[in-house]
Amino acid sequence: MSSRSRGYPTPVGEACGLLSSWTGLELRGTAPRRVAEFLRTRAEQLGYASMDEYVDYLSALAPTAEESQQLINLVTNGLTCFWRDKPQLHALETVFGKLSRARGSSETSAPMEPIKVWCAGCSTGEEAYTVAMIAEEHGVPVQVLGSDLNTESLRHARQGTYGEWSLRRTDDAHRQRYFERTGEGRYQISETLRRSVRFEHHNILSPPPTPGGSSSKDGSPGSQQDTKWDVVMCRNVLIYFSDEAMTKVLGHFADSMHQDGYLLLGSSEQLHTGGIPEALVPFRAARQGGGFVYRLRATPPGRTVAFPPRKPEPEPEPEPSLPTIEFNYPGSLEEDTTEITSDVTTQEAAHELLEMAVAHLDAGRKEAALACCEATASYDPFVPENYCLMAYMLAQEGATAQALETYRKVLFLDPFNWIAAVESARLQMRRGDARQAKRLLRQASEGLNSGRRLSRGTREVAEAMERALTDRDAALEFCEQYLERLRGEKFVDS
Repeated sequence: MSSRSRGYPTPVGEACGLLSSWTGLELRGTAPRRVAEFLRTRAEQLGYASMDEYVDYLSALAPTAEESQQLINLVTNGLTCFWRDKPQLHALETVFGKLSRARGSSETSAPMEPIKVWCAGCSTGEEAYTVAMIAEEHGVPVQVLGSDLNTESLRHARQGTYGEWSLRRTDDAHRQRYFERTGEGRYQISETLRRSVRFEHHNILSPPPTPGGSSSKDGSPGSQQDTKWDVVMCRNVLIYFSDEAMTKVLGHFADSMHQDGYLLLGSSEQLHTGGIPEALVPFRAARQGGGFVYRLRATPPGRTVAFPPRKPEPEPEPEPSLPTIEFNYPGSLEEDTTEITSDVTTQEAAHELLEMAVAHLDAGRKEAALACCEATASYDPFVPENYCLMAYMLAQEGATAQALETYRKVLFLDPFNWIAAVESARLQMRRGDARQAKRLLRQASEGLNSGRRLSRGTREVAEAMERALTDRDAALEFCEQYLERLRGEKFVDS
């Protein structure tokens, strides 16, 4: 059955619809041309006669199938670090204090029940571990679950090994207390901290996970609090969601929380209701510890603030004019991004943000450049040159695992992108992984010898990648030289 017979006008429309249904993400600025290019390339790579056949194949898959998961990993992004977004961490400290005092006032002499925290959309795990650090410092027993839809991010979180980039906001005292240095610029989360944090693959569009409800000592079922979350953190995720998906997720959060629980979003992130009737939003905003939290509407109010107003509906403009929009950088790097206003369409926003990323990098502002790259991906996750630039900067900052994952996105979108393949090979050689290095060098050689030109966008960002191997002849010589050396697995990449 073709996409048109299923109610979609084009296979591109169906592919975007599938991704939205799998993830909840609203692909606001995805350019149809880029999606079509990817679908054709992927169809050819997998042996399908056309992108229509490939989309037919996708439509029959479950979201957890291998090909579906690769696409989900492509469109879900999450650059983060330890101790990010201090106002909300201060709010969390206040919440921990209130919850522990309430439980400590019990007349029983039994140990205090651990505070149960769900970090929904935890990315590579830094947030979940930071929550555990805060609890440990305040003497509060805690059980933390970090969940994410991206399997690559979860693999990194479970390993618990991070580079300097992830620790860029972590002071020396916290480094010494919670990390073990395992090599040059590499840090392993302490075993004590890891015992209080677990990770789970989960889609927040699905019914929520439970804390694993403990039972009382006599074996009777645990209380309602045992199966409910005290705190749900979901920072910088809902800003990308459609109204329909947000309504579903907020309902799941409300159902999963204890009556006196707290929902924390990012400090620069308001729970806009958009087109959702306010009566269907189960939360109200409240101030806590210099930040904002959300409480269930059924919870008696303390110091509350009015629920943020709905986003104003744009006035219709005559065809063929396109609406003027205002947009912000997504707040995953809150301190380094500022509001920008631009008279562009959503499909042009990604291009403008990528140009800004290059300008920031040229000026030495890497963190701001990375914020622009992340914003670009939120508008259009099918821009290989954006991931190429992002991976390059992550590699320069010592975030090797994240850089390799991001280069994989480039090669998933554009298998003939030899710059991404060469740079990935160089990273693998530095890690001592000869097998992966050889595979990537062969892929780079195939791209170099294919006769296909790099895209214009890739050629433009390559000019800003000063330490990357972006000259075609030099890259070809490098591949030949190191493939020969790797036959004996003897190499030193300079």
